[in-house]
Amino acid sequence: MKLKKEIIHAAVGLKNNIGFTFTFVFTLTLTLSLLIAAFNLNNVILLKSLPYKNAENLFLLKQKTTRNGEERIGSQIINVQFESYKKQAEIATSAITYNDRGILTSQKSEPRLNALYTSYEWFDLLSVPMRIGKGFSQAKDLKDTRAEAVISYDTWQTYFMGQLDIIGQNIKFDDNFYTVVGVVDNTFVEPSPFYNKAPNDIYLPISKSAAYQSIIDGEGDTNTSNLFSLIKVADNTKLLQVQSQFSRLFQDTLASTYNNQADTNIE
Repeated sequence: MKLKKEIIHAAVGLKNNIGFTFTFVFTLTLTLSLLIAAFNLNNVILLKSLPYKNAENLFLLKQKTTRNGEERIGSQIINVQFESYKKQAEIATSAITYNDRGILTSQKSEPRLNALYTSYEWFDLLSVPMRIGKGFSQAKDLKDTRAEAVISYDTWQTYFMGQLDIIGQNIKFDDNFYTVVGVVDNTFVEPSPFYNKAPNDIYLPISKSAAYQSIIDGEGDTNTSNLFSLIKVADNTKLLQVQSQFSRLFQDTLASTYNNQADTNIE
């Protein structure tokens, strides 16, 4: 199975005493400020404001687990991350994402592309500008998401010759068919946590990811570092309060998923 090649650790020993906490590892404001500052330093221009609405309210969610006294941050228990995403609407707007690579098999050259599998909220949270088309259609449940694809501006130009009628075309990525619904504008600055080495070439529904498939295959208790959530909290929300809420949510999800009591270690 494709996911197994990317799993950081094999089956999680949940029978061990696990201290499960949640931590805000980075805010997008901090991460992007550093990236932009480095970019501007190299090009000798002034620092510009971040291109996202309410960037100070955006956070990445990564699990922090303690097993046998060893702390790990960012190695996500797959089914816990997905189950928590379903419950996060009660606390904040969120999107769940998974980084991967695959082959655009509908092209004769079969190029290998960087792919971000995500839920529909991601486009709104980052105010992703579209050259043509739109982001994903909304869905009440991940299993109900449509087989839609959004492609980057470079992918559009390189493999589709900038065709204006690209919207509505069917493409094949790996073994699945998708309908193209949007092209991201070339002005979009993608946050580095969402890609590996180079910005993503294509955006696909999280329900088509290897991570989601692992749950269907009964292997959701494995770990991966490529899966995490992006959330937007309300204005004037105290960080410690939100952090505590999410820690509790993740702990409750872990306990209910495995019928195992998680330690109540909140940080």
